Amino acid sequence: MKTFSPYLFLCAILLFFQSCSPDVGAWKNDQIKSGKREDLQELNNKVFAMMKKGDHKGLEDVISKELLENGNFYALAGNIGHRMVVDSFTRFEEYYTINKYIGYDTITAADKTNPHKLIFLADAEEMYIAMFTPVNKKQPDQEMITATFANYNYGWKLASISIGKFTFNGKTAQELYIQAKKSYQNHYTVDALHQATLAVTALSPSEIWQYKNDAEIKEFYRQVADDANKLYKFPLIVEEVSTKPRIIGFYNKSTGEGSFPIISYLSHIPFKDTAGISYENMQVRKAINKLMPGLNKNNRYVYYLAYNKSPNTTENVDRRELADKHW
Repeated sequence: MKTFSPYLFLCAILLFFQSCSPDVGAWKNDQIKSGKREDLQELNNKVFAMMKKGDHKGLEDVISKELLENGNFYALAGNIGHRMVVDSFTRFEEYYTINKYIGYDTITAADKTNPHKLIFLADAEEMYIAMFTPVNKKQPDQEMITATFANYNYGWKLASISIGKFTFNGKTAQELYIQAKKSYQNHYTVDALHQATLAVTALSPSEIWQYKNDAEIKEFYRQVADDANKLYKFPLIVEEVSTKPRIIGFYNKSTGEGSFPIISYLSHIPFKDTAGISYENMQVRKAINKLMPGLNKNNRYVYYLAYNKSPNTTENVDRRELADKHW
């Protein structure tokens, strides 16, 4: 009886790759041969057009067998298609690779500002990776769409696609990390936590993108979060304000102008007393600048949510939102 050897099978694949492709490597943007580049961009544009239309039937002809069997693909494709309808995206970077082996491969990007590498599954000899970001570069909070194509024995197909947070307030994870460290050195613990939270949220703009100091950023975030939890025990009574409001939480709020800290607190003043709520909030702001220094220096806005009753998961508790604009 003949036996199957996975090792022999793998060797056969390796020989196939070596024999068909004397040139092994990765080519970026203008380094990609013009005819090949245009053909791959055309395929990419075709796939994106189908996603924007919600054309599931058409997508069946341009996606890999693995994606066809993935029950979550069409929901993801619908989400990405909607994002491309809401915002216009343009190519950020693109790579064409010829792979020597089947398995995970790595491209180290020559980016001094945002040192990173792309770690992807090379399951075909030829592959194409295209990353897209919003056309409007002034948009403070940006997402990245990454599409990976592979030339299988049944033709070029979409192998994977993802969308992730790329920037907050115009800064990448690396730049947010630098800002967070500066705040931490200045003992602005809450602001450092805010910036570090945004940094870890933007650490994976793509499922294949990995920053060089990914682990370092995550560890820094854990350290700052631990320090903040030791410094601030909620509910925290604001003693400097005569009405003694109690701070109950600290979160992030995303708006069209960016992502900013939002502080929630319990007030004893009824909401119908709008003047009283407003005056108390002005006093809370002054106290926060001392209790949580740095927030007013590094954030265009600090938002506040005033409650008369603790928020909970069983009912919709009334609240009042107030914004403190710093510039």
